[in-house]
Amino acid sequence: APEDNIDKGKDTEVVQAGYYDDYDWVDLPHHIQDAAAALGYDQTLWDMGGISWSEDDSWDELTPEAQEAAALLGYDKYSWDGIDPITGAVVEDDYVSYDDDYVFQVGSSDVWVSEYQILYFFAALSFLIVGILDLIRERHVFHILMILAGAFGVISAVYVEEDISLSNIFNSVSVHFYLLEALTLFGEHRRGAITMEVGKLITFTMMLGDLEFIVGALFDVILSYFDVFDNTADWDVSLMIVSIVGAVLWLHCSLIYMGAFFYEYHEAKTNVATIEGREDDGSDLRNTEKDGHTPTTEINSAGSRDSVKYNHIRTSIHTSEVNLAVVCL
Repeated sequence: APEDNIDKGKDTEVVQAGYYDDYDWVDLPHHIQDAAAALGYDQTLWDMGGISWSEDDSWDELTPEAQEAAALLGYDKYSWDGIDPITGAVVEDDYVSYDDDYVFQVGSSDVWVSEYQILYFFAALSFLIVGILDLIRERHVFHILMILAGAFGVISAVYVEEDISLSNIFNSVSVHFYLLEALTLFGEHRRGAITMEVGKLITFTMMLGDLEFIVGALFDVILSYFDVFDNTADWDVSLMIVSIVGAVLWLHCSLIYMGAFFYEYHEAKTNVATIEGREDDGSDLRNTEKDGHTPTTEINSAGSRDSVKYNHIRTSIHTSEVNLAVVCL
């Protein structure tokens, strides 16, 4: 039987390209396992359907040893390079999305847009917009880090399906900026950069959110190096777990920031109402002026100071409303 021949490890058995693709690693003959290993595969990569370094090389770029290993798997120059041996034309394979969830094709090219790519693009774009709004509202230069992180994230999303290696490089740059933003934000909050006077609980909560932002960004920085330099990273379960933990930290810290926003929003609304009430009281007192005396001099002075604060709070509220809409997106 053919299976008996395989079990005996007949190196001379001729098979077609892709013959062993549906085999699990443990079911491969030993000499085929050795051939696959010579092409960059191990058990995890083979069973998970991963991509080894050899798949990025043409037949002529393979070493003689790698060509011999590929031949044992049923490949020759034509089948390896995907060339029709008669016409010499390139045989186009069916397009496979990076996440197998492609939505539409880009023009007549062999590039598709996936659901993952769409979500990634708009998430990065949201960070970019939030960074711009925070820079306008708070005038802190360090928000440029968030803008750069979002910009590189958008570029990374664009290349997810066209060139995943290039996408991983841009993503690595992006998460480094996120980490710098997180560290700077933590330092600013620790030095009392929060504009509202808040209690110990909200201060502690904000510090916790900052730390989660830092740890989550640090995890992403570490993972980005695996994505850039290790072709097997996508199939490593331990790295997947780290990625999930990082995502949970990002989600939780964003909920903390959202809660802090609503607190600041409420306090700002309260302060606006107080200032408007004080101005109304000053107006009433001015109506009682007699004999050229002005009993409201002190109130007018306070009102002038409050007017500046009032305008700042108003601007903060309107900017925060837009900020919240972007974060919700």
